[in-house]
Amino acid sequence: MIVLQIGLCAFRLGMPYECHMALQELCTASYTGSGGGAIRLRELLAQGMIQVRGYDKTAEQERAEKKRQIPYHMHLSLDLIDTAHLVSAMLLELPNIALSRLRGDTGNKRRVISRTFQYYLRTSAKQAFSGPAENTRDHVMSASRCLMSCDWRKAYEIIASIRAWQSLEAGTMQSTLAKVKDLVKVEGMRTFVLTYSSFYNSLSTERLSETFELEPSKVRLRQYGLPRIA
Repeated sequence: MIVLQIGLCAFRLGMPYECHMALQELCTASYTGSGGGAIRLRELLAQGMIQVRGYDKTAEQERAEKKRQIPYHMHLSLDLIDTAHLVSAMLLELPNIALSRLRGDTGNKRRVISRTFQYYLRTSAKQAFSGPAENTRDHVMSASRCLMSCDWRKAYEIIASIRAWQSLEAGTMQSTLAKVKDLVKVEGMRTFVLTYSSFYNSLSTERLSETFELEPSKVRLRQYGLPRIA
């Protein structure tokens, strides 16, 4: 519970790396159990009881488990946790994927930040037809495809349409989405520069600032490790 609260706080403050580090272990399938997902996470958070096929709990075990359950008004939104985890992974992984392609890294040389996100992205790319997003994962994958195409506005619109934001208070939701929008702009710019750097000798700070609606100072701060920005 405390680790998840720290991760959600980091996400609200616009710190995707810290958020991902806090949430990735609990949100990955290897920890929550293959196919268990939200059900297993709900049990870990003492927000519900699950029945395991072929295993019957005794009356004493059920009473002890019920005593460990937390009140409903203290429950955390599992959809919001999943949103924070996947959006943070997207912001970290897309520039990382673009950098790996630029360097020509393959196989074990390729740096992996979130195996879960990369698996979801590969699965989404294999689909012959991408229908309307129905859940959090579909929304984040749709936003990822837009951001990889450098359409940061569409990517943010898709992320902002996720229903999980409604579980936050109005003020918190607006401030969180504002942080997310700034991060989408910055990471969208990084992805663009890394993806198309082989076609340019230099890039204009003014052009990047205009395209991604960023202040020139922010563009210059992000030029470390990227191709020369004029």
